[in-house]
Amino acid sequence: MHICKSARKNATLRVLAEEDLHATQAAVRARAKRQKPDQRVVSKGGLISAKDGRLKISQRVEKEAAKASRAAARKVKKEAKEAAEREREAARA
Repeated sequence: MHICKSARKNATLRVLAEEDLHATQAAVRARAKRQKPDQRVVSKGGLISAKDGRLKISQRVEKEAAKASRAAARKVKKEAKEAAEREREAARA
């Protein structure tokens, strides 16, 4: 009788421990998922607040967008120039 109570107790403790382990692992995965996009370098050295970090990231995104826009404009201008040169060449011939 005593062994049966002990076995039941151990089984219950094992189930509780497994549930606790699963909950802990789920919390760890959720935390890692939340933090993953935020693991970007925003500053060299020193401490930086979350607000300043978000500001730097948004400024970087805007700067990259402006750079891409300028590159696209240069490409269009270059293509237009080349097309005009081809037309001039065709008109001469």
